Amino acid sequence: MGVLESRQGSKSRKAGSSNFKGADSTASSTTSSSKLYQETSIDDGHSFLASSSAQSKQHFFSPDSFPQSAQPSKENVTVTVRFRPLSPREIHNGRRLLGLNQDKLTHLHFYFHDMYGHNPTSVKVAEAAQTNTSKTYFGSMFVMDCPLTTLPNISSNIIGYAQGMTASASQTELGLLMILHFVFTEREYNGSTISILGRNLVFENVREMPVVGGSGLFRFARGYAEGKTYSLDLKSGNATLEYNVFILHP
Repeated sequence: MGVLESRQGSKSRKAGSSNFKGADSTASSTTSSSKLYQETSIDDGHSFLASSSAQSKQHFFSPDSFPQSAQPSKENVTVTVRFRPLSPREIHNGRRLLGLNQDKLTHLHFYFHDMYGHNPTSVKVAEAAQTNTSKTYFGSMFVMDCPLTTLPNISSNIIGYAQGMTASASQTELGLLMILHFVFTEREYNGSTISILGRNLVFENVREMPVVGGSGLFRFARGYAEGKTYSLDLKSGNATLEYNVFILHP
């Protein structure tokens, strides 16, 4: 945040200087002759936004106070915005107001079912001209809505869904761009989400992807997800993936 100052040319200052009422006589010519807004300084001891260091005061100027003979200035107006770093106290108060002072670690463990063929949970929506000749299927893109379960069996309790997109983004190895939301539907987590954005090297034993955000109970979430292949059917392409997700959140 900052203090806004408006600077005009000497013509407009001379024309209106005799008619301004209520301006501070000790202020600079910039603030006394061209300040056309209300200025207030506030410090309630809890604010974490920068505020003016001057004492609270108000200036009101009416267009009627200008003499009729005065001509509008055609000079350029320069607006200066000044910023200052937040003090440690302001940062602490801001984190407290947002509920960020006492982060906790949550570990989630579940199974991700990626299925193709009949009643698929992943479908191809786009591909490039060279996708069919690429050894990494480069350029292919899938949209998914995959169930998340507590156990490896698809018939076990469903706790949510992985919804998002994957795209083959490497020409040298099978590396996927993952844009996913883990949407939870059970118990106190119902309606809460975790957002994943990262790279998934399919043939690595454990793939790590960053948690970049969340909602509901996981608002302000940050952390990482580890995924590994639990089972893979090479004929159908169906896969069950095991996920461990570690999240810091308020």
